[in-house]
Amino acid sequence: MQNWVYSFIFSTILQNIATKTGPADTKSNIENPNPVQHCQVDGCKFTSGSARGIIEHQKNMHLGKVCYWRLENGRYCGHEAESHGELYQHFNSIHLATNGQQGPPFQCQWPGSLAMTIPNGPSIPAEPPCTQMLQKKGSADRHAREHQHKIWKKVEELSAAMKKEEDE
Repeated sequence: MQNWVYSFIFSTILQNIATKTGPADTKSNIENPNPVQHCQVDGCKFTSGSARGIIEHQKNMHLGKVCYWRLENGRYCGHEAESHGELYQHFNSIHLATNGQQGPPFQCQWPGSLAMTIPNGPSIPAEPPCTQMLQKKGSADRHAREHQHKIWKKVEELSAAMKKEEDE
């Protein structure tokens, strides 16, 4: 066989290996023999073998302490929880358990969000209702929690930036 054929076969094998193990995972394991990652949110004890696992955990489990679900009257739910875990339970039992969908597919139940202004600060733009369709109810519920997480993170970031400006 010609050299280019061997090169092609060898590069194909390497691509298949990289696809299965992931070059980032392999690199992090070489650089860090203990690749365990820890969630850094409010003393959470969750660990993962990858940074992506931590990100997915945070999007699904850490929703903040105020519920931003938009109600039929156009206002936010506003439920205030003592912990992320308490808000997670509220979000699942009040907003996601009552949708009555038959599927698959299942539609994300996020009703959208209103434009919001941080007191004495910038605003967060409105978000339309989500129309994402997923094959499992659990996936649709997780997707809805990601919307709540995104708003919570934005509020946290803006509030922290404003506090930093006040302190300077």
